[in-house]
Amino acid sequence: MNSFLANIIADNKKILACLAVVAVTGYAIILPTPFKTMDDLVSIVNNPRIQHWDRLGEIFTTSFFTEKAYYRPLVLVSFMIEYHLFGLKAFFYNLNNVLLHIANAFLVFHIVLILLTDRRMAFASGLLFALHPIHWEAVANIPGRSIVLCSFFFLLGFYYFLLSETKPASPRTRVYTVAAFILALLSKESAVMFPFCLAAYYGLVKKKFDRRTWLNLAPFAVILVAYFCLRRWLGITAMTPWNSAGELLLGVGSFLRVCLYYTGQILLPVNLYYDHTSPLAASAADPLLWGAFSVWAAVFGAVYFFRNRIPRPMMFCGAWIVLNLVTVSQLVPIRSPGGRISTPDHFLYLPLLGAIAIGVYAAERFLRNADLKNSIKTFVVAGYAVFLFLVLLQHNYYASNQIAMFKRALEHDPGNTRVRNSLAVIYGYAGKYADAEFHYREAVLRDPDNTQALIGLGQSLADQGRFEEALTSYRQVRDPRAFRGRHRQNLLYVYEQLVRQSRENGDIGRAAALERTLAEIKATKN
Repeated sequence: MNSFLANIIADNKKILACLAVVAVTGYAIILPTPFKTMDDLVSIVNNPRIQHWDRLGEIFTTSFFTEKAYYRPLVLVSFMIEYHLFGLKAFFYNLNNVLLHIANAFLVFHIVLILLTDRRMAFASGLLFALHPIHWEAVANIPGRSIVLCSFFFLLGFYYFLLSETKPASPRTRVYTVAAFILALLSKESAVMFPFCLAAYYGLVKKKFDRRTWLNLAPFAVILVAYFCLRRWLGITAMTPWNSAGELLLGVGSFLRVCLYYTGQILLPVNLYYDHTSPLAASAADPLLWGAFSVWAAVFGAVYFFRNRIPRPMMFCGAWIVLNLVTVSQLVPIRSPGGRISTPDHFLYLPLLGAIAIGVYAAERFLRNADLKNSIKTFVVAGYAVFLFLVLLQHNYYASNQIAMFKRALEHDPGNTRVRNSLAVIYGYAGKYADAEFHYREAVLRDPDNTQALIGLGQSLADQGRFEEALTSYRQVRDPRAFRGRHRQNLLYVYEQLVRQSRENGDIGRAAALERTLAEIKATKN
């Protein structure tokens, strides 16, 4: 067994093949999965921007979604290429997510190899990255493309950066690093932390900040400033900050509490579900909030106290985790309805590199010094890997069946209106209008101003012939926003049906009043 592993670990091609086999086997079940009713419809199926090459320029000058908060043109370009090559065959979109994940696992192997200079630990890190179930949400759902694509360029850029720092510097290598950073920024906003990871490497591993260091970091600072200026010029800057410093403290504190949950899920991922949300602390007196502050204060205090005994690469891996969680740490609120914050599993995609490297290093030290037979050590390591793989298969089964995936999410988080709306859409497509009505009503109950739920509820009622109730639901919509066209179309349909019913019932006066309202709606612009 040891000779077999040694044979694999000694050859990069065999390592890549091993990572590919593990990832493809783990994610094979999701490859034939059709598009889902979440972001798939907006970003791919019903997105005219990816259907015509002459709209390529528009992709680079408009927001990823309609609310002008996200700028991810390369993600749309990837969808555009797939659309023109494969149409709307979801198999290839899923496959490309898996291929990007394999590439990322291979880059993790190379990065950890440079950091730890140990092929066994680097191979274990790449393998764990490939099969860890925490990645299921990013890889097994097509909209996770922004995460895996951004991570690819992020990791690629950092790999070239490490090459330039550990080997004789080549101008070409530095150009590759800068280019990868730009591509990462055009894939997802979280790439803004890339220069800070480079600075952390200089400060924690190299332990130097001389003139050369600042010169090396300068191009990334310039690009970062240009990126923010570009977004401001394009008007893609929408965000809603916390109303006060107190709210900010509650948001960040709530996230620190979630980080305890994340730690447990990294070690034993037994409670994963789609679109995870967490309660926002109601007040500064929340004991769980102060418990989280205390735990992390103790952790950082211990790290500082023992800083001279902790290997520099391990210090850097810890900084990697922290830095790559900053953009989702609720400094800028990522809210969910019902007084909750968004804390999905995919937030851990990039941070997991640091967590795995630390875990592998600690496990290797423990097993090397443990007074156990080699057969027992092998059994423990193999058993843990098999456990992770089985959990991965379980969650990819859920990902291959969106009804099962959404139902599991609602079992854990009944107040997630985003998931409820998506499940209702599925039932509506399937002609199960009563089921769709139930979930839309549940969403409205938890979030009375939920535009999508109100419009969906109206449509599900209209599909059942209950036009008066549908009209009541449509009238409750205060601002249709992105759903304005659909709201107007559905409203016109309901009024037409009510006019028809009134005439059939002989109520000519009501029919005339409804016709006047109908004419007014038709006369208004969208």
